Amino acid sequence: MFYDYNKILSYNAFINFLHGERGVGKTYGASKFVVKQFEKNKDEFAYIRRFKTELKEAVPNFFSPLVDNNEFQGHTLKTKNNKFYYDDEICGHALTLTTAQNLKSSNFNKVKNIIFDEYLIEEGQHYYLRNEVENFLGLIETIARMRDVRIFMLANAVTVTNPYFLYFDLSLPYNNDIKTFKDGLILVQYMKNEEYREAKRQTKFGKLIQGTGFEKYAIDNQFMLDNKNFIEKKSGTSKFSFAFIYKDETFGVWFDYSEGKIFVSTDYDKNTPFMFSTTLKNHSENTMFVNSARKYNCWKNFIENFKLGNVRFENMKIKNVTQELIKM
Repeated sequence: MFYDYNKILSYNAFINFLHGERGVGKTYGASKFVVKQFEKNKDEFAYIRRFKTELKEAVPNFFSPLVDNNEFQGHTLKTKNNKFYYDDEICGHALTLTTAQNLKSSNFNKVKNIIFDEYLIEEGQHYYLRNEVENFLGLIETIARMRDVRIFMLANAVTVTNPYFLYFDLSLPYNNDIKTFKDGLILVQYMKNEEYREAKRQTKFGKLIQGTGFEKYAIDNQFMLDNKNFIEKKSGTSKFSFAFIYKDETFGVWFDYSEGKIFVSTDYDKNTPFMFSTTLKNHSENTMFVNSARKYNCWKNFIENFKLGNVRFENMKIKNVTQELIKM
C-alpha cells in the first residue's frame, strides 16, 4: 500500500522529482533505501533541507520510523551533530541550501545518494531562496565532484509552478505517473496510489475532510495551489498589447475588447516597444524595467482587470507565474 522505490530506480535517473500523497511513505522509503545502500556498499547519503530550522526539527527523528518498524534489527541507527550513524559509522550528512556556499571545500566523496525533503514550499511556509536552483546545483557539484550520484526530490502536491520546474522546463505526467526529461536524466513522478487513498478515506481524519479542498490535496494528491479557475485560451479577436519577461521566459498580454477579457500567453510580438523586464538579470537595452511599467496605461489596465477577475491565462504555469509577478 505504501510507496515502493523500485519502479523509479529502474529508470536510473540522475534527479527524481517525486510528488505523492501525504503519508504515503516518500521519506520513509528514501531513508530505508539509503541505509540499505550503506549497509550493502558503504554508500553514504546527504539529507538536504532549505533552512537550519528545518534540519533541527527533522534530523533527530529521521531514523525513528525505521527503528519503530524494526527495519534494521540488530543494528543501531542514530543522529548526532547533523550526522547520521549506522552502528557508530557515519552513513549520512545533513546539509542546508542556505549554507551551501560554505561547503565548497568539504569532502563528501563517499556520498552516493541525496535526499532533498519537502523541496516544494507550501503556502505560508518559509520562501524559496534567491537563485535557489543555482544554489542547489552548486551543492550537488560540491558533493558529487564529477561522480555519478542519485538525487531524490520529495514533496507533497503543492504547485507545478516552482523554481525547479521553471528552470528545467518540467511538467507533470498526465497520461502516466512518470515522465522523463533531458534524455532520462530527470524523472518526474505524480503518484496515484488508489489503495492508499481508499485506506486513508476510511480513517476518522479522512472522513472529517471528505468533500473539502483539503481532501483533494491530502488524499487525492491534487496540487493544492493549482486550480483551473481563469484558465482559457486567448480568443482569435485578441490584440497584442505588451510583453513581460519573468525568470527568463517571455509572456504576451492580449486585450479582447469585444469579450472584455485580457489573456496572458507565451505568444507575443517580438518587435513590441513595450517589453518589460521584471528582474535586473533580464534587463537589457531592449527592455524597460517593471518599475517604469506602472506609468503606462496598458499595465495599469492589466492590473485593474486582474483585480476585477477579467484576466485569463492559457495554462496553469502562466497563471501561477503572473500571480507571483503581481505580488512583487
